Amino acid sequence: MTIGSNDVIDLLELSLNNVVTKIFNQSYLSTLNCHAIQEVDTDSGKHLEIELLHMASGLPTARKFLFSNFSKSTKLEKDGSEESKYIIETTVVIFDQLFLIDLLLIESTFSDHLLALGNEFMKDKFNVDLNLSNLSYNLKSQIRI
Repeated sequence: MTIGSNDVIDLLELSLNNVVTKIFNQSYLSTLNCHAIQEVDTDSGKHLEIELLHMASGLPTARKFLFSNFSKSTKLEKDGSEESKYIIETTVVIFDQLFLIDLLLIESTFSDHLLALGNEFMKDKFNVDLNLSNLSYNLKSQIRI
């Protein structure tokens, strides 16, 4: 299957449709750009809370999500501080097919894409043609007509 340099896909478990996605074949990991990431203690244990800025009706809309299942790694920086990295597993819908995906959470300001698909996810599933775009989205639009 061929995918272009960017697309608009769905994050099913997060109930986010039409997520602007960059196909970033120069990166190994797939990433999700978060406005905020923090560990929180709840009655049922430690959870990861993320806040996403998602475009809805042309305006950025903040939505919070809570994950009980996540992985964390900590890296010691040169200045002695620690940097935590978090990965969640979720599902994406591309070309009307459901795929499991691991997403590295990146805390960043609002960018032109919420999601970037890396080589780890892309290999053995898609060929990338940088001259094309929105192939999955166009297929979804045709199916709904």
